[in-house]
Amino acid sequence: MPGCHAARPAAYPPGPFRAVSGSQVASSGQATSTATLYQQLVSAGEMAQRTPAGPTFLSVPIETMLNEWVPPANMRDAPPAPKPRPALADIAAGGGSTLLIVHRALMRVILARAWGWNYDSKEPFRIKRGRLYPLTLLADGTPTEPEEPARLEPIA
Repeated sequence: MPGCHAARPAAYPPGPFRAVSGSQVASSGQATSTATLYQQLVSAGEMAQRTPAGPTFLSVPIETMLNEWVPPANMRDAPPAPKPRPALADIAAGGGSTLLIVHRALMRVILARAWGWNYDSKEPFRIKRGRLYPLTLLADGTPTEPEEPARLEPIA
């Protein structure tokens, strides 16, 4: 059977569809001109951040990419990405020790907050595989007191 693109032709109206992995896509669409491309990208980013968060898909045909792009007169700033603080606050409220298994990108955000790093210089830490990164959460979910990473050893 042909790939997913054959099952969803370009003329098909944009909207939610089933991704290959089986997860629901929050939004899908096609940028048809450079005049609307910027606004569609910002909207896709906003849609991805809504609850429940999910991936968004924006198809940009090569014909659109080849056209000259002129910034719109009413260009607005993209909203900041959501912070993991609410989830971390829920964990902190539970008390006790908790083990989080998260994607490397989320671990980078959590460690950046713990170190007080605002992405304006070289990272003050390195994320390596097979490590535990112990830290303390304040009541509001702010991570503090990062400790030296602990290396995980394989079980023999």
